[in-house]
Amino acid sequence: VMARLFKSAYRILSKESLMLPSLVLTIRLFSTVGTTEAITSSIAAKKVSDLKQRVKIVNETENAVLISIHQNTFPDSRYHGPQVFYADDEISETVAQKLQTQLVSALDPDSNRKCKSSSGIYLMRNILKPGILIECGFLTNPEEEARLRAAAYQKKLVSIIAVSVSRQINQEIM
Repeated sequence: VMARLFKSAYRILSKESLMLPSLVLTIRLFSTVGTTEAITSSIAAKKVSDLKQRVKIVNETENAVLISIHQNTFPDSRYHGPQVFYADDEISETVAQKLQTQLVSALDPDSNRKCKSSSGIYLMRNILKPGILIECGFLTNPEEEARLRAAAYQKKLVSIIAVSVSRQINQEIM
């Protein structure tokens, strides 16, 4: 099971321009000497520690709003489109709904993705401040991956996120 999981993660992580090349090299080195289980558990422990630290930083920061940006993957390459998840509070949900609408209308009008609660996601479940998690698109969809790699598309994506989120946060505060 661990080897299958590792091979799947490696296939996704080997998109070298979207990750740190040193991590790719480390994974390649460990996989050739048969230590995939050790590196997988080491990565998992680091991830848990990292998530706990992120929660602490968000919770200790006055007037914080968490904006966590990711790329999605799924074994079936037909899936596409951005999706926004929100923490369990009214501000987060409002910001997510507005951002989801903006992202879909500007970037992927054919997408039927809706924003969703993120209650199953550790980081979002444990923060005490508003927060959203943005999946910008699917790296496992070849057309969407190509768009996600393009500088112009990235600028458009960032602009939509910045304007939509700041507009909503300002409206919620005032």
